[in-house]
Amino acid sequence: IQGIPQVALVGYTNAGKSTLMNMLLEKYEQKDEKKVLAEDMLFATLDTTIRSIHLPNKKEFLLSDPVGFISKLPHNLVQAFHSTLEEVKYADLLLEIVDYSDENHKEHMKVTADTLRELGAEQIPCIHVYNKCAGPMEPLPQVKGDSIYMAAKKGIGLEELIDLISHHIYQNYVDCVMLIPYTEGSLVSYFSENATIKETEYLEEGTKLTMNCPLKDLKKYKAYYCGLCRVLKEKYGFMGQMTLTYDMTFAIILLSSLYENVAEQEQHRCKVHPAKKQLMLRNEITS
Repeated sequence: IQGIPQVALVGYTNAGKSTLMNMLLEKYEQKDEKKVLAEDMLFATLDTTIRSIHLPNKKEFLLSDPVGFISKLPHNLVQAFHSTLEEVKYADLLLEIVDYSDENHKEHMKVTADTLRELGAEQIPCIHVYNKCAGPMEPLPQVKGDSIYMAAKKGIGLEELIDLISHHIYQNYVDCVMLIPYTEGSLVSYFSENATIKETEYLEEGTKLTMNCPLKDLKKYKAYYCGLCRVLKEKYGFMGQMTLTYDMTFAIILLSSLYENVAEQEQHRCKVHPAKKQLMLRNEITS
């Protein structure tokens, strides 16, 4: 589905991929009919399963569970399995599920890496999910960079895993303030469903939303963006009658610390990103 981040579960067969999917569905979807078959057997699932995961902050992502990897796959099955695994190439993020209790888990990780390389998916960002750690490693969960040690079947580490996933796939979400005219009530409803609203104010000019939304929406509705330009011009009369463009505003942010004082004095009226992030987003917002 266009615009929704895609996350793919990968790893050696029987590492707990389907169990992890079911536990996430139970926690965030609470619909048993969406669960998938999870058995302690070779190739318990042969088809790719895709489910939507809706988070409490109104963000969502698609989670896919393809067939598990295995070493020395018979030649007559290679093509069939690879056609199923091809979908992995289109993921925004991979979750490599590793059975940490298996003494051969390092070899299994090598098989996974080799298979991803064959599929042309080795460059996709990846989180290493060391599963079944309840015995070998305590306490749980443990997060080390882009690796997490957890026990999916016991529900240990699910929230921490979601935090890791969110850090990767929601990088193109931005904090912003928009002032939307009352004649555009449908747009307020749209953001209520598709953004994380932090504050709502009803002003004379319209509805002011302080929120975290997809960058694509900020670009699309930038006419309603209530950014630093407005604060500088209206509150402080900055640069007189001169019209401030977005590029000029970002330049001001980068060259001075004024934005910090503005943010504090406005009591978070305009959430300003760190200079480095603004530099990366400048061309996106103004294009």
